[in-house]
Amino acid sequence: NGLRTVILSRALAYPLRFIQALGITLSMEFAIAATPGGVGGVASRLAFQRRAGLPLHVSMTMIAADLSADLLFFAALMPFAILSLLKLTAIHRLVTSIPWELLIVIGVVLLGTVTSIVLLLRQKNWMALVARHPRLERFRLAARWKAFTMRTKAESGRIWRTSVHLAMKRPLHYFTALLVAAVQWTCRYGVLAVILATFGVKMDFLALILMQGMLFFFGLLIIAPGGGGSLEILSTLILKPLAGAQIAGLSVIFWRFFTYYLYVAAGGLAFLFLSTRRQSFWDRKPATEELAEQPSGG
Repeated sequence: NGLRTVILSRALAYPLRFIQALGITLSMEFAIAATPGGVGGVASRLAFQRRAGLPLHVSMTMIAADLSADLLFFAALMPFAILSLLKLTAIHRLVTSIPWELLIVIGVVLLGTVTSIVLLLRQKNWMALVARHPRLERFRLAARWKAFTMRTKAESGRIWRTSVHLAMKRPLHYFTALLVAAVQWTCRYGVLAVILATFGVKMDFLALILMQGMLFFFGLLIIAPGGGGSLEILSTLILKPLAGAQIAGLSVIFWRFFTYYLYVAAGGLAFLFLSTRRQSFWDRKPATEELAEQPSGG
């Protein structure tokens, strides 16, 4: 992950040293693991990259490039992972045992939620509605909202131009970052496969990737750091019919140690290290004028 940050920062002409990138990514992982819903991860990365001299639109472009690389990697694996997961006997029984009425209810709720959000965003008279409420008008919410939207629009334009610069002028850097992302996620999601193999349990690697991905996503939805123990319970319940109660429990303990608690410990040390560094640690050579101006020009 640190190597990805180095590659993207150099592609956007704001090069970070590897020690800086490593500290930033470790601190981000710590903030994700230690805050409810992982909300502190992006804030931590933006704050430290700002200290390193990266403008907001450059940092946001790097985050967007990271996210797109992750999505491309998982999108390529998803169809094969779903087929592998459904081939597992226990998972197949679980899926077939779910009543179709429940699936319909879940689908209706999701559809209703998405429709409500779209209608709310498309409400053209929203500002007029705000203006009719004296309390909101007293706090000048409409004026503040207008200023916020103007700033957001301007910053979005800078992010878009920087993203186009990265895609059109630095495609090799992005492709390299994509390959590094594939290695990173393969290693991270391979931890559970190695632990299970150590106990003599062999499971389809793609099925394990999908299962862990769903568990990590569910953990972010729980308003508690690290999922509040929910990941340990769910993963044990899933692995119990596949590997046995004792092996499932031990595997989950080791798995969470390497993929969560170790992140919190190492990331916490990195966060403390970066927070106590003087500005001289963050100073870097100025980027070349051509590359520094092109992404943010206009």
